[in-house]
Amino acid sequence: MRLSNGIILSYGLDHLGPAILVEGNIKETVKTNSLNWTLQEGLSENMNCWRLPKDFSLKRTINQCSIEYLDICRSTLASVDTKINHPALTFGFENEAKRLYPLISEAANKQFISFIHYLKSEFNISERAELEKVKENFVDDIGPTILTIVNNKPSVLPEIPTVYRAPKEWVLIMWRINNYMVGPIINEDIQNTQKIRFDGLMLKTLEITNLNRGLYYFHMARFILFFEAWGGSPEALNLLEFIRLIKEGIDPLESIMNE
Repeated sequence: MRLSNGIILSYGLDHLGPAILVEGNIKETVKTNSLNWTLQEGLSENMNCWRLPKDFSLKRTINQCSIEYLDICRSTLASVDTKINHPALTFGFENEAKRLYPLISEAANKQFISFIHYLKSEFNISERAELEKVKENFVDDIGPTILTIVNNKPSVLPEIPTVYRAPKEWVLIMWRINNYMVGPIINEDIQNTQKIRFDGLMLKTLEITNLNRGLYYFHMARFILFFEAWGGSPEALNLLEFIRLIKEGIDPLESIMNE
């Protein structure tokens, strides 16, 4: 499993008990206050091994976690001491593709930048407006990938990507995307309106203002970039398909809104 900052998580079980390996640039991670985990020292400068007691059970979470899981994420993130604003707020929305996927092709990155300009024009999103909002602690991966099940109870991983300060509404938006979004599916046999799905999620129509819709689209594009980087796809065809759908007026949120 790959997280947004390139860290790879591997779950395992050996004679010492259940464990999680965290591999990659662990200088860009933070340790949480999750209970019962012990860090095994001395493996590698690019690897940490976290262990639970031998008689504990460990399982991965799956998508469509309940809202109680979000509360656990928020509580754990709140305990992390950070004053760093999210890079998108500091360096601009246009720089997110290169930040999340440094190897993205120049052509795809130009399309992403153009898409951000489109969102700013059509939905009035802006870094300045977002900086002025009430903030809370936030991680790009907020959702199932930073959660695990220890002894049948949800718990945040002992080590997660950098925690930033971001607008409070980003937390809920990104949680919903990470937890429910599937797609875009690149298949000519599937209708455009069915290429992005949010199985199991319903939103109230009044909740989705013009500005919120723009923020959802921005974060959905970032979510797709996580997987473009994971798949090693510099041409970012999934991202480009998403941009095409949005610019052609396909609204992935429409089918999950009710009164």
